[in-house]
Amino acid sequence: MFKYIYELLPKLPKEQHNRLTILQSKLPSFAKRDEDKKILLKWRKNEDENLKGIQMTIGQKWSAVVKAFTIRDLSVE
Repeated sequence: MFKYIYELLPKLPKEQHNRLTILQSKLPSFAKRDEDKKILLKWRKNEDENLKGIQMTIGQKWSAVVKAFTIRDLSVE
C-alpha cells in the first residue's frame, strides 16, 4: 500500500486538496519496510524526487522521525 500511495501522490491534481491531505497523512502509517521509512526521511528533508513540492505537515514530520527510530541500520545521528 505504501508504494501505491507513494506513486499516486505526485499524480493527483492540486485541486484535489482533500484527497492529497488524506493520502499524505496515511503514507507514514503504511511504511513498514526500512526502505519505505528511508523514503519518509528523504521526504521530510524535501530530498525525495517523487514527492518534490509536496510539503509534509508537522504531524507527518513527527511520524517520519518516529518511524526512523525503527530502522535497523540507521544511527541516532
